Amino acid sequence: MPRLLAVLVVPAAVLAAAPAAPVPKDRLLAADSYYPTVVGTKLVYDIGGGEETRVVTAVERVEGGTLVTTEHLQPDGTKTPHMKVRVTAKGLFLAEEVGGAYDPPWCILELPPKAGSKWDTISGGRAQVTGSMTAHGVEEVEVPAGTFRAARVDWELSPNNVVSYWYAPKAGLVKMTTGGAPVVLKSFTTGKP
Repeated sequence: MPRLLAVLVVPAAVLAAAPAAPVPKDRLLAADSYYPTVVGTKLVYDIGGGEETRVVTAVERVEGGTLVTTEHLQPDGTKTPHMKVRVTAKGLFLAEEVGGAYDPPWCILELPPKAGSKWDTISGGRAQVTGSMTAHGVEEVEVPAGTFRAARVDWELSPNNVVSYWYAPKAGLVKMTTGGAPVVLKSFTTGKP
């Protein structure tokens, strides 16, 4: 009887030591995307004492990544356009904002986040964007929704006009400063996949 038990135990040990199958890139991207990628995800922000709610309403596979649509959720339950962001292994690219398209999409965060990385923000289409972006690496950021390890990037529109953004895995934007009252994430609820 002991030999039979040894025969049954050895294959299990061998299987446990075998390398796991590689995780598909789209799963890695969803987990590490620095943007919410699950329909139904709800983000509530404090904007200068007021409140704004955004909801992920669509996620679709597109060439090279995933296109995520968010909408503003009004107090009466209606939704209005907010953003469409292309999430790729190379970064987050703003494709549309409040109905205005960026052509080409505007890189709002390079991935993986690397301190000192710089890129220009020039885009045409209905919405015009100019300036430069500078990454500052990953920092710990405390907001009402909790403490996040977030990638900080500064958008310099002019020497005296800088907007700072902090993006966290799965949550996306957790904080933004513009010189006025900051925008901070109050609550974050992931949708059901």
